Amino acid sequence: MADRSRAWYRYADETGHKAREFDNSARTDAWLLWSCTTQRTSDLDCHFGGTRRQHGLSRFVAGVTVYFPVFVAGALLHVGDGHATQGDGEIVGTGIEISMEVQFTVRVIKGKRIRWPRGENAEYIFTVGNARPLDQAVQHATTEMLRWLQEDYSLDTTSASLLLGQCVEYDLGNVFDPAYTMVCKLRKALLRFS
Repeated sequence: MADRSRAWYRYADETGHKAREFDNSARTDAWLLWSCTTQRTSDLDCHFGGTRRQHGLSRFVAGVTVYFPVFVAGALLHVGDGHATQGDGEIVGTGIEISMEVQFTVRVIKGKRIRWPRGENAEYIFTVGNARPLDQAVQHATTEMLRWLQEDYSLDTTSASLLLGQCVEYDLGNVFDPAYTMVCKLRKALLRFS
């Protein structure tokens, strides 16, 4: 049962006796940019998109800007997999699935090259890496953040590394899919230099 006005969802367990309530933090989790010539599924996480299962401040909700790399002409964009709520890591392979009406704008930034998805909201910039094992996903997300700091914030390798070494935050996106998702994020307030 859903009550949008109170921002919660309730379900009963298998016996029907115990009710549980969860916060309604509705978001869409599947953003897949099909940038290859073969058929893909939204359950496949990789460098060009996939299911961005993220809980926390960098999740895909209203006000978030997301950047995807595009590797071929005619790439397609799929949006879906609405979750009312979901724990970190999507450890059981699902959240509370809901239908959603989503409005978004797509803009191609010609000449901009990135290797992994990036995003930002009012408080953070973030990058996303996917791989197995998990440490490889961390490496992809962190390396993409390092590139972003160098390219768009004019930090040299040493300065960017020191900033990340002291201030980086991580969100575990998922450990359910064949490739794990790790989000590397940095507070925008740390990027305001005098």
